[in-house]
Amino acid sequence: MAMADTKEELQAELQTLLTELQQMETEFRNNDDREDGDPLTTTERILLSNSQALVDQLRRDILVLQEDYVDIPQTNVRLQLHAPLGGTVGKGGANHENDVRLVVRWLNNWGYNVANTPDESALATMIEEFQKKQLGSRTRGLRMGLIKVGGATWQVLSGNPLDTSTLGVAENETEETLLQFQDEFEHMRVRLNPDAAEPIYVDVQMPYVNNNSIADALKNREENPDVDQILQSTGIKNARATPNRIINFLEESIKAGEVSVDVNDQAGSIANLRQHLITYGVGADCFGVVGQAYNYQEQGTHEYANYEDDHFKFWGDQGLGHSYSRTYYKEVQLSELRADDVMFLPTEGNAHRHARVITDVDRVEGYLLFTTVESSSGGSGHGANSVRWRYDESDNFTQLRRSDDGGQNWRPDRTNVQYLRRK
Repeated sequence: MAMADTKEELQAELQTLLTELQQMETEFRNNDDREDGDPLTTTERILLSNSQALVDQLRRDILVLQEDYVDIPQTNVRLQLHAPLGGTVGKGGANHENDVRLVVRWLNNWGYNVANTPDESALATMIEEFQKKQLGSRTRGLRMGLIKVGGATWQVLSGNPLDTSTLGVAENETEETLLQFQDEFEHMRVRLNPDAAEPIYVDVQMPYVNNNSIADALKNREENPDVDQILQSTGIKNARATPNRIINFLEESIKAGEVSVDVNDQAGSIANLRQHLITYGVGADCFGVVGQAYNYQEQGTHEYANYEDDHFKFWGDQGLGHSYSRTYYKEVQLSELRADDVMFLPTEGNAHRHARVITDVDRVEGYLLFTTVESSSGGSGHGANSVRWRYDESDNFTQLRRSDDGGQNWRPDRTNVQYLRRK
């Protein structure tokens, strides 16, 4: 794309490109023999993902380039450009260079005086100040000093009205507690340099581990007794590892030289730390996460002394088909759904049973939206994550849709779902 002489020309070129990409998408969807409601093929998903990534990057680049066109009123920027974040920014965030520059531009649009390349501490301070001033009571349940993709802070910062269906907004005490749990569960901050005066931390994603797939990990533990000793000292249980114990295990492994890290290569260090967890079978399965969420509510901690303290008392592949499960749970309707309920997927064909804990529920005109946290298997990104879900009044709340990017994009999901509540 050629460099334009004015910001208007630059925005016009972007709009032209967006239109062309949308036309390509429409033609691609229409030029096949499948029905409109059929799921996308792998090839289609790759094409659409690559196209969207290109569009998002162009939006970010153009917003950064606006500093070269200062003659255009800043208010126009909020109305015309909404570039999505590529990752978290601020305290403990991924802090990719383009995302940091983007956040700095938005903060300065709001009247803050932030340097072009602030350090993490200074940026986090400005973000927290913005959150307190602009979000007010809605800071409850937010991670202060951090901007999440699709979250409430980002929506307001980038000039959009705050949507109460946004991830990360707590509306009652239960949601506040569960969102705090979710934050601790998804952001395990591991110190890379235990002996240095200035600590450097990275976020590591907890992997998915269950007791049925841990054979290789047990063999690896036998072959490396030093790592096995660290595991025993941290008290980690298979498929039930908690964030604090995982952090302890990783930091002790760093001290012992059992995992390679480099403060100058944080991305490589994160990959090595995560692989270290996978190699030795340290993580949690979906039931372990639900149990930790309940423990967090009941006791204020992820921890439990033994399996009997696990508050997720559930058995069987078909939900309430087992009498043990019916002793502790009842099924609830969508109209009753609330934070603390469990989204349960029974075994169906090749799909195994799965459980997610609901952390946030929002009812807005025409929609039911809610957030779940889970540990899921499959793909290189398996492990701890959160998902946004939606039912629409237009189809009588029958079709479940999911979003993995905070509500920007939605796709149909399986409909054989049960919603359970503790008795």
